[in-house]
Amino acid sequence: MLIYRFGVASGDTLHVDAGQTKRISLTTSDTAQEEAPACVERIDSAYTEVVGGGTLTKKIQFDSNWTSETEASDGLPQDYSHTCTFVIRNSDIAD
Repeated sequence: MLIYRFGVASGDTLHVDAGQTKRISLTTSDTAQEEAPACVERIDSAYTEVVGGGTLTKKIQFDSNWTSETEASDGLPQDYSHTCTFVIRNSDIAD
């Protein structure tokens, strides 16, 4: 997978094997924000190649294809950490 931000390839090609999790982006914002930022805020598109054939039908640039988790610290003022996850399942790959 090669991710594009603002029309430019972002970083190196990302190789993800079945069952693996890879960090594709780390963004920090005002940690006092309880509401998570849009997961796809800076992602235009991605070129994806499926080893063994097939096409990834799940689009990385659609926010609805991501899940988001927010964790709050115990300190005062409270800080928030947001994690966005894009999961690819076998059903997301067409022959």
